[in-house]
Amino acid sequence: MYDNNHDLVSAGYEGIQVIYLTSLKPEKKIPLWGNCSGIASAKQYIWIKNQRRTLIKVDINGTILTKIKTAFDPLDICANKEGDVYYTNGEKVYVVIADGKEREINKSLDLKGIEGIAVDDRGDVYVAEKTSNNIHKLFINNQKPGIVMTVDDGVYRPINLSFNKETKELLVLNNDRVSINIYRPQMNTDCITKKL
Repeated sequence: MYDNNHDLVSAGYEGIQVIYLTSLKPEKKIPLWGNCSGIASAKQYIWIKNQRRTLIKVDINGTILTKIKTAFDPLDICANKEGDVYYTNGEKVYVVIADGKEREINKSLDLKGIEGIAVDDRGDVYVAEKTSNNIHKLFINNQKPGIVMTVDDGVYRPINLSFNKETKELLVLNNDRVSINIYRPQMNTDCITKKL
């Protein structure tokens, strides 16, 4: 979501489509070069993956403000409220902080088949590991990362995640896009308490 009134949707090679949430009608398109396959927004800026091994930051008019060459090709991206962008290449999770510096944040985990990434309102990062049917949580406070949801919680072949910062719920797109489960994480522990 870009702001309380607008959301952003990838339009592939046509750029980014702005959607007015009250009417659910498309507004303007933000034309950009390349295939806009990943979008994340924070602080009135939009991070986009539109070419290999590259993230760009643009404003709502499509003006490119920053272009960053990444260590790996981003497969999925998300952003926290400070404007830092997180991305995964399927096995590792990286963060690019607002000043453009990039670093790996999951060095202690051996992850394979990451298909989704989301950041909660506290800045903790969730990743969906499709091959193991697990959701992992990477804590910003240097707490040991761990598995917070499994197949026992209804997670099966997860391919994408989204965190609703208003309701504090984690949306999990399961079973290769067949089902969606919504969970409410406990904020003071590493476990998920309720499937909604």
